[in-house]
Amino acid sequence: MDWGKAKNILIVSFFLLNCFLGYQVYSRYLGGGPLPSGYLVPSSFEELLSSRNITLESPLPKENPIMSYVSGYYVDLLPLFPSTDARIVSGIEKGIEVRFIAPVSYLTKEKIDAPFIEEYRFEKSLTMERVYRYSQVIHDRPVFNGFLELAIENEEIKGYKQRYVKETKQGLNHPMISALTALRTLVDNGYIRFGETISSITPGYYAQETPGKIQVFVPVWRVVHSDQIHYINGINGAIEGSSPLEKK
Repeated sequence: MDWGKAKNILIVSFFLLNCFLGYQVYSRYLGGGPLPSGYLVPSSFEELLSSRNITLESPLPKENPIMSYVSGYYVDLLPLFPSTDARIVSGIEKGIEVRFIAPVSYLTKEKIDAPFIEEYRFEKSLTMERVYRYSQVIHDRPVFNGFLELAIENEEIKGYKQRYVKETKQGLNHPMISALTALRTLVDNGYIRFGETISSITPGYYAQETPGKIQVFVPVWRVVHSDQIHYINGINGAIEGSSPLEKK
């Protein structure tokens, strides 16, 4: 046997194997997926975001909120807010849709007379050019399932969609995981991928809706990134749900 030739073949084989393994790591890195066990990651979260070209548009919240599970149900708004000469009201899933006969100026939006309108807070990170988004507030935190969406055109309100949650019970208070922990869960598991932009991370309530009347609203961190929204359970760190980010 020509040992010199055999040695050269082994060297070339190991070189090709290393190239293949390196390519696998690089592919997962570009895709934002989880890296192989034992792979060294950057020492700080900022370095990790930088290495994946992920942009964080606003600072991470420093607080660890104290929140609780909340039970409640969606109020049937249709009987409370019937159609009139000025508006046409129809039912949507767990809410209502209102169309105005004559548009209302956004500068006087209080005149739209939506039910419980004083309990909603403006959502800058979810507001688009033609849809202004508000979230209902319970215990000074947004309820992401309870919303008010204004349809805007030429600075006039054409109509709106609305859901409203009535709280029935509040559980015991628990400290939430940090915003950093919630965000790292999404990055490490490939839900936030290479080159994405993280718009906001906000504490609030979210329910995985079930067929029954009573829903359980879980304390979550809502993470808005590129074209997705993810909800991370603020107590146990599980991913509660996700939805596409509508762009209108």
